Amino acid sequence: MSTINQVDTVERAAVTVSTSQENFDLSNSNPDFNITDSDAERLRKSFLLLIPASEEASIAFYENLFARMPSTRSMFSQDIRVQGEKFMMMLAVMLDAVDNPTRLEAECKSLATSHARYGVTTEMFTAVGQALLETMEKSLGKDFDQNVKASWEKLYGVASRTMMASGH
Repeated sequence: MSTINQVDTVERAAVTVSTSQENFDLSNSNPDFNITDSDAERLRKSFLLLIPASEEASIAFYENLFARMPSTRSMFSQDIRVQGEKFMMMLAVMLDAVDNPTRLEAECKSLATSHARYGVTTEMFTAVGQALLETMEKSLGKDFDQNVKASWEKLYGVASRTMMASGH
């Protein structure tokens, strides 16, 4: 998918539904679906701010992940830009479903199935969460305040717990 088509699709998904490494810990999140309407709004707004630099942000995400957990690099055989497009699309799909717990759960379970085939382990989830938050913080700058950070932590907490519970 071209970057222009990716941006259009990501933007539609985000609009349709109108970090530090030391601080990210999945065990601190409430296991229930605890994403509020305010969280959903902050998530969507921050993602829309990311769209113009989505390719750079997705590459930064993978660089952050590989720096934290070098063993994950071998899991990606294709051009990291292609993988980055998939990553951004996955975020857009989650944001499209963020205020529909049943749909978000189904999306996460689907991701769990595909990630299990790739060899994702439970230990990798924390590194992914840290890489996501670091990427958002660096990409969004001053727009990544404590409320936005907390909303991304909640979303990732819900998604990762659902994936792990699904036997990824």
